[in-house]
Amino acid sequence: MRSITFTAASLAALALAATGCSAGSQPTRAAAEASDVAPDSVTIAVRGVPGTFDPHKSLLGNGASQSFDVLYDTLVRNKIRTGDAPPEGDPVVPAMAKSWTTTDDSVTFQLKDGLTCSDGTPLTATDIARSVERFGDPKTAAQSLLTSFGPDGLKSVDADDDANTVAVTLNKPYPNLLSGMSNVFIICPAGIDDEEGLATSPDKGATGPYTMTAYTPGSSYTFTQREDDAAIEDPTALPKEITIRVVADDTTRANLITSGDVDIAPVLGRDAKRLEATRTPIVGAPSIAHTALMNQKKGHATSDKRIREAISYAVDPAQYSQATTFGAGKPSQTLYTPNTTCYDKDNAALGRPYDLEKAKALVKEAGYGPGGKELVLNVVGWNDQKNGAEYVADTLRKLGAKVTTRTGTQDQVVGILFGKGDWDVVMVALDQTTYAPAGPVVFVSDAFGPSLNVGGVKNKTYDSTISEAARTPGEAGCELWSKAEATLLEEADVKPLTWMLINWFANDDLTFEATYLWVDSRTIRTPKG
Repeated sequence: MRSITFTAASLAALALAATGCSAGSQPTRAAAEASDVAPDSVTIAVRGVPGTFDPHKSLLGNGASQSFDVLYDTLVRNKIRTGDAPPEGDPVVPAMAKSWTTTDDSVTFQLKDGLTCSDGTPLTATDIARSVERFGDPKTAAQSLLTSFGPDGLKSVDADDDANTVAVTLNKPYPNLLSGMSNVFIICPAGIDDEEGLATSPDKGATGPYTMTAYTPGSSYTFTQREDDAAIEDPTALPKEITIRVVADDTTRANLITSGDVDIAPVLGRDAKRLEATRTPIVGAPSIAHTALMNQKKGHATSDKRIREAISYAVDPAQYSQATTFGAGKPSQTLYTPNTTCYDKDNAALGRPYDLEKAKALVKEAGYGPGGKELVLNVVGWNDQKNGAEYVADTLRKLGAKVTTRTGTQDQVVGILFGKGDWDVVMVALDQTTYAPAGPVVFVSDAFGPSLNVGGVKNKTYDSTISEAARTPGEAGCELWSKAEATLLEEADVKPLTWMLINWFANDDLTFEATYLWVDSRTIRTPKG
């Protein structure tokens, strides 16, 4: 099975992260003014188990992403986008690399001095190059491979231990290479040499500021700050200890925040509204809309464009958002969200507005209904989507369809989509961490090789357009990405639903920055005073 991040619930090998909600995409800061000091310890609740500790083969859901934030480092990091616009200044900041130079198809990193693995073993440029090569090997099937290295992939990684540099070269130019390197977690040789051990023991390959010092599998994981001047330039800027606690239920996470048993937690729906009475949420925003995918493989009614159009007219993003986020999400008619590079608000006009009568007419035109074929549709959703799947099912029944609905955990839904399970419509969020427009490609196209195109979408215009867009920098590239998105909307290959913003709540006026999937451990701060 190939992996991926479906973040609005983490289909992350279709890695879908849970559905989220928020009053809006305001800056991710709580009301209190932050100090320059991190708390001594912090407990963060997450929605799912980390699964494998191999970051190159992970599904990258909430639990895994939060764990990798503390266990592994990268050469660079992207600044978190807290609102509708890109961050001020350079959006890419140093991590294991202190500087870099770029060309159209390469980037050369000058590494920090004294880098080490979690066991104290020196980490050389050659070691880092080996890890990048592993990530870039298509056989590894890294989830973020396309958004990191583009459609033409990795050509070479050259290390110079004397100069302490690593040069990454692609087969062809790709404008998002530098930003994409933020997804390439660096693994130490001990982990690469023992892949089976790495999956269960992160210390085999950890390069980040923490080591795992205690754990109860599937329940809680404790990480302790290690002594390493290269990994931790200022020990006071990081908590000495971070505990990640797996809590699947929103109400339970909210209650744990209220009782003080956890310090930070993502909370959705009505439970989020309850906490907002006493706390200002910190908002994490995905960069792709929560979207309905429809199965276009032979034998499925949704292989008929008219049925996909009917579903697109019948399912109202505003009503879906209400059912899923209790009104806290933002309905969306576009696949890209306002914080995505190349977002084009004008494409919203191509989305089909709610029109039940037009939907019924299309169903009849396709030969279904009285005197025709029976329209049978199987709807699949995640538990975290609240009433979203039921809303879709109820709506499709109004078209005269016989509808079955199944909801489940990430693993259960992935089993349906990639296994032998029968499905016609699934609601997913195609989130990513680079904010690049290439994020949704693997879900709806096979143009760049092996993909997660479980619905069998075949859109030749989209495929040819993204092939050009992925190799074109600047505004010209954005025009092509906009055209590609427009093609998906026109062919009803996707039905955007809502911008699934997620609320992170904290105790003791802690402040931090957060994505849709994880809290940036390097930004957790106590309040002034």
